[in-house]
Amino acid sequence: MFSQYRDSDYAYIGLLGRSFGRVSNSDLLTEAEAPRDASDFLASAFRDKIAVPDPTSEDAILFAFYLVTQKYGLRYMEQFMEQNPLIVANGGVAIASTVSGRRTASLSSLAPFLPVPGQPLRYVVPRTDQFMSWPQTAAIFRKASHPAAAKLYIAWQLTVERQSTGFQWPTRRDVTPPGGRQRITEYNTSLNGFREFLRDREEVERFRALIKTFVAP
Repeated sequence: MFSQYRDSDYAYIGLLGRSFGRVSNSDLLTEAEAPRDASDFLASAFRDKIAVPDPTSEDAILFAFYLVTQKYGLRYMEQFMEQNPLIVANGGVAIASTVSGRRTASLSSLAPFLPVPGQPLRYVVPRTDQFMSWPQTAAIFRKASHPAAAKLYIAWQLTVERQSTGFQWPTRRDVTPPGGRQRITEYNTSLNGFREFLRDREEVERFRALIKTFVAP
């Protein structure tokens, strides 16, 4: 288990590794054409072709944009909005818009590493940008009605067999990620970055208000 995926006192533990990468329609864009860094989305080819969840409505998407602006500055938001992106309610709608071909790429979305039959999706991590990743954590309440069943469930989620069939990254060090990916620690991502961002609620709301000046909900 990656140490960042568990509490130091084991109050909680990470069952699954997740990340927001760059997602594109594999039927409409070749691998070479698919955008990877945030700067790629500013190319003229992607005007009217981008779908993205509303970053002002969800902390996770907000943090993904926070990482982008940390690197490129707020000028990036001006340039990005000039691309006329489709701002949708959530990640599911962004993915649906990409699958349907209404849009061809999404800046910060969740998608599986391995292709899903009938869904022309390609997930990639950025070349140089830092991107968002986090563990889906679980804990057993002290007064849980069925603690033995809860322990059994968590133990099953952490087995090699279960971790080997995951959507994205495993949380165990001894399990190889699907799709030929390297271990999560080999990429430009902070495993606890999102958690640290959320701890400063004043900064979160300040940045949300700032992004609202660019993105009309």
